[in-house]
Amino acid sequence: MANHELNFNILDVGSGNPSNPFIICFKRENTVRVDIDRAAFKVDVVATAEALPFKTGSFTVVHASHILEHLNNPLQALREFRRVCRQLVIIKVPNASRMWWHEALDHRFSWNQFTLYNLLSLVFSRVDVQPSSRLTRKTLLSRLKNMVYCALFRQAELSAVCHK
Repeated sequence: MANHELNFNILDVGSGNPSNPFIICFKRENTVRVDIDRAAFKVDVVATAEALPFKTGSFTVVHASHILEHLNNPLQALREFRRVCRQLVIIKVPNASRMWWHEALDHRFSWNQFTLYNLLSLVFSRVDVQPSSRLTRKTLLSRLKNMVYCALFRQAELSAVCHK
């Protein structure tokens, strides 16, 4: 069986959290991790999301999980994500419709499914925003538990796939 190399690269913006299963599943050499904190998990480049030090079209995929809500200028960050990507930008943010007041104390911005779609549509030609969860369904043992889980926790965060 031939070893198939990944023919794309990923920019992970705000990579300080090592628990993200999306990024961990890719080979390290295909991922560039950017964070404002030099001590962040395996950071490769120290930079802000609003001013990325990469050439236009440098990455196939740009991924940013739970950082937009902390930025001074999320619209500028989205413009930077679009600039440096060739195909897709994947965004995850907490769902404001499901947050408790104390969860958002350090957030400058918050979005629900509709307001996030409106923001992303200012920058990207095609946007798909879906409610999602931080937990995997594998943690549930039966269909009944899955139904209860989805009813209670399904909208803990919003995931968006944006096309140039």
